[in-house]
Amino acid sequence: MLRCERNPSVSVRFAQRHVATDPGDRRLFFVVHAQAPGLGARVEGVTDVVTGRGLARFLERLDLHGWQGEQRWADADRDLIVKARYESGGQVGLTWVLRPWRSVFGGWDVGVTAWLEAGAAKDGVAAQFHDFLTAEGFPV
Repeated sequence: MLRCERNPSVSVRFAQRHVATDPGDRRLFFVVHAQAPGLGARVEGVTDVVTGRGLARFLERLDLHGWQGEQRWADADRDLIVKARYESGGQVGLTWVLRPWRSVFGGWDVGVTAWLEAGAAKDGVAAQFHDFLTAEGFPV
């Protein structure tokens, strides 16, 4: 679970991971829960390529010395988008945008931002996601 350092009532949690049933399908599926005061949202069926661990690698590559603008990662179906921005003072804001339903008639999304220290705290979160995406029983 990722908990915001500025407001501990804001959190993002990943759960219920499973690989596709077809042996030729290299996707891992999981659920993302976002919590904030007055908000509880969840998206199911978020995908990541099992051998890619894209989200973990995205978080690992965020430079603790900072960057300009926004960096983004999205799952294959764009049900989850993670936006990272650096703030002077060594803080990283990770905005988790959940988009569980979209159609030609519209859709909805919700985002929560969790702030954390750009060094060890960010590296700890990246390691947690790496462990989640490569847990025992899941091919790497």
